[in-house]
Amino acid sequence: MEAIFELLADIPIFADLSNSDLEKVAKLLKAETYERGDTIVHEGQVADRFLIVRTGLVDVLRPGERSDALLFTIEPGGHFGEAALAGQFPRTASVRARRTSLLFSLSHAAFQQLLAEDPAIGAKVLVRIVTELLDRLRHTSGELVTVLVEGSSLSPDAVSRLVR
Repeated sequence: MEAIFELLADIPIFADLSNSDLEKVAKLLKAETYERGDTIVHEGQVADRFLIVRTGLVDVLRPGERSDALLFTIEPGGHFGEAALAGQFPRTASVRARRTSLLFSLSHAAFQQLLAEDPAIGAKVLVRIVTELLDRLRHTSGELVTVLVEGSSLSPDAVSRLVR
């Protein structure tokens, strides 16, 4: 449990939570194991959970007609899908295990239950999610203006911010 606790403490959306708050969140996590090549989430699928990579590597992909385009790779300690905690939106990319990987998930339903039981925790997390998403939008908008004005391409970092 201590390893999970430390993992959560390093994730920005949980930065404002106390140790007792983090323990409550940690108890809601579910372990999910994926083998190499397993698809974890599909682009367009309703996002129903936030995921944290504990071990292994996962690739974020944009499916294509002939092959999938690799957008970026998430390493242990990385995470994706935090918007699923705020609402159930379509996924913007697919995610596939590059190697056997252990992930922890926090479902939308479990987070909504936590909101009902302890609104203060939920409010702290939701404020951080909104702040993170707005920061990504601001950075990506700036990059898009550069692309449109200068005719250059989006940086890998901008693509990463767009699809997480």
